[in-house]
Amino acid sequence: MICQVCDGVADGGCVSGIERATEGTGAKAESIKAIGNSNRSTLTDRDPLRVKQNIITCRAKDETKHFCCKSSTIYSKTSAPSDRILSTAHDEVFSLLPKLKHLDLSGNPVNSWSPHTFLGLSQIITKIDLSNVGLFSLPRLRSSSLEYLNLSNNFIYEIDPKEIEIFPSLLSLDLSGNRIVEINAQIFEKMPELKVLNISDNESLKIARLPQLVSLPSPNSWANLKRLKELELHSLPPNISPQISKILQFLPPLHSLHFESREAEFTGSELELLDLRLLRKLTITGRSIRRISPNAFNNLKGFRLELTIEGTQLREFPIQSLQNIKGITFLRLNLVNNKQLNFFNPFGNFNKWSPPFLNGYGTILEKLEIKVKSQKLKKKFLTLKHVKSDTN
Repeated sequence: MICQVCDGVADGGCVSGIERATEGTGAKAESIKAIGNSNRSTLTDRDPLRVKQNIITCRAKDETKHFCCKSSTIYSKTSAPSDRILSTAHDEVFSLLPKLKHLDLSGNPVNSWSPHTFLGLSQIITKIDLSNVGLFSLPRLRSSSLEYLNLSNNFIYEIDPKEIEIFPSLLSLDLSGNRIVEINAQIFEKMPELKVLNISDNESLKIARLPQLVSLPSPNSWANLKRLKELELHSLPPNISPQISKILQFLPPLHSLHFESREAEFTGSELELLDLRLLRKLTITGRSIRRISPNAFNNLKGFRLELTIEGTQLREFPIQSLQNIKGITFLRLNLVNNKQLNFFNPFGNFNKWSPPFLNGYGTILEKLEIKVKSQKLKKKFLTLKHVKSDTN
């Protein structure tokens, strides 16, 4: 029996339920697809290939290759209608399908997943599509044969390396359209053959400390991050030279940016093409940085900005770079782990303006923090009436 609705068949199909069969049934099923359902149903623990209301039944001698559902009508050999969708998945529903190769449940708003839904999943499965099914975390999958895993358009916030199994054959992982904050380097140790990682359309992204990283996407590929608000791109392997200025010009206005400069002098050229209207937090790191040019921060703008310079070889902080800031009203300056930096007076010689003003453009220093390892000096100047002085 072949149940196909994905090849040239109109939209509008729906699974009413999938239950676990008795031993021996459905052994030849190779592909299950249940896409885009719009009403309620349950994946129970009795028969993974029997749909309630006898919409479609695949028994022991049938060879099911495609099982697909779209929107509101299920299309099979008989094109039977239904008004129910897949909403709950119970224990081990696929355990009696040892020859299953493709599983597609995309588009079903499942609101209840059992921790053991995929327990006993086929050992020869190569493709799983769980896009847009309401996942908040990675499902518990274990497969040595899986090559393609689509988890796009869910609500996944993080991937904990301790909670995922080893996928020795995985080639492609799609995490686009989620809420991923950080890609942990340890997950790649469990996916040694991974070639393609899609992280587009996430609001926050951290790419840092990934020793196994071979390359970054081309600058124009970053245009796919249309919802990105926060980006960290630093501490990458020496063989990777991210084209920061080119990457940033393809991004939407960011709220927070942390990047690494590998130049001896930081000139701010990386920021020239970036839309800075919404930027509220900027962190610049770089062990190679020894100087900051007087005009490095000229392009910064906004009512309040937190600026952090971290892990550089700076000895002197150029006061003129603060005096040239034109577009910031309140500045919070953090100097972190710049081990050779001498303490300095950010207000200069006070000849033209007085604290808390940094320059003639009206920029107010709201906070200054200097921190080296465990030693920390936080100073909010006594002359500022609107902030308290404290030293930790």
